[in-house]
Amino acid sequence: KALNALGDVISALTTMSKGFIPYRNNKLTLLMQDSLGGTAKTLLLVNLSPVDYNVSESLSSLNYAVRMKTIVNENLKVEDKEEVSRLKEIIQKLVRGEPVVI
Repeated sequence: KALNALGDVISALTTMSKGFIPYRNNKLTLLMQDSLGGTAKTLLLVNLSPVDYNVSESLSSLNYAVRMKTIVNENLKVEDKEEVSRLKEIIQKLVRGEPVVI
């Protein structure tokens, strides 16, 4: 059931529609919501078996990986400009050899 729900979410995300994404249909997809459709960078590891009797499972895993590969998330760079400015100032003081109090 979890893999079917994951497949439904992947299908919805790969169609690039702004419509409903069924994350709440399963606990797995609900937990993976930020990784699958958020702004996070996601790494997918696929485990394959070298034995003949696991060919169908390995192919199924590869099919999920191919479908996941087509999901495009918007990577948003979140910066705290005040914090960045403060840290740059500290770096400049350190470069000049001045003491820094943190």
